[in-house]
Amino acid sequence: MSDLSTAYRRLMFAYPGRYRRERGDELVDLYLEMAGNRSRPRPSDAVDLIRGGLRERLRAAGLSGVADGLPAAAVIALAALGAISVYYLATVEIQHLWPSSVDLPVGPFRTPAALAYLGCLVSVLAFAARPGRFARIAGVVAVLLVTGVLLTRAAIGMPVVAMPAYLLIPLFALSALALAAPRSPSWPVRLLPLGVTVAAVLAAGAHLPAPILGGSEPVGSIWETSTWGYHLCCGYLTPTTYVLHLTAMAVLAAGVAVALGDAINGRARGAWTLLILLTPITLMETMRLYGVEPLARAAVRAVGSNELRVCLAGMLGALVTGVLLPLVTGQVVRLSRRRRVVD
Repeated sequence: MSDLSTAYRRLMFAYPGRYRRERGDELVDLYLEMAGNRSRPRPSDAVDLIRGGLRERLRAAGLSGVADGLPAAAVIALAALGAISVYYLATVEIQHLWPSSVDLPVGPFRTPAALAYLGCLVSVLAFAARPGRFARIAGVVAVLLVTGVLLTRAAIGMPVVAMPAYLLIPLFALSALALAAPRSPSWPVRLLPLGVTVAAVLAAGAHLPAPILGGSEPVGSIWETSTWGYHLCCGYLTPTTYVLHLTAMAVLAAGVAVALGDAINGRARGAWTLLILLTPITLMETMRLYGVEPLARAAVRAVGSNELRVCLAGMLGALVTGVLLPLVTGQVVRLSRRRRVVD
């Protein structure tokens, strides 16, 4: 067995064992034929094999529709990412709005978190200008920047990054989901995230009315961040946490609209899109989940830090929407298919 053949077989780790046994030789021979005189697999071949393996695993679990719903969910996530990044840059990261001696300035911004927001905005621009490989590279850079800020927050904390981890985790989820944006979208689709981002810029510049509703009367505005900054745990009715709630509601509305539109046309793709979006929606609603039992009780028992408690409550909620709910959905799909075959 040649080294190239061995390399391709190793790349098939993502496929279920049964598939590798039944069709592994056939698939490897196909890639060897396309490889020509190369001595190692191309990066694109590795990506294709891993993607194909994940598709097979989803199909085996009754979740094959996830792949169909992923592109639309990614575009919605990218639009949300652009809007959130504009908001935090405009209202918190500009130093003169909330000066603090504990932050590490980066240019005109308060903390290195601004680099992550700028990376997210570049990924929005890249998707509008050159969707495909260029946009995906920009998206990967955005994910790495958000991850870097999140890890810095975890390792060093407030002296460098004032943004709490429970605000960074939703950004990571959105940026990671955005990597699945379609390679060859139509013009309306590729311009949608940019349009939402530009609208956020205009809204921030004009300070359009955006009250924080804590009951029958507004308790403030999302633009009133000069005395709050990012705000550390655990108030839901603060500008920087409430804006995630508003974004979550907008993402939910977009997901429902896509699901209804596809349902009218007799397609289930939109329902899968909505299912995928439930995880970032849950993470954006982390602050509200922190007050819900038994999530709050479990978080309090597990960790001591308020910030970590909120993060844990959000992660437990995401476990339900991102793992348990899809598994249950997959089982329902598999049972319905078996009944159709029997009938």
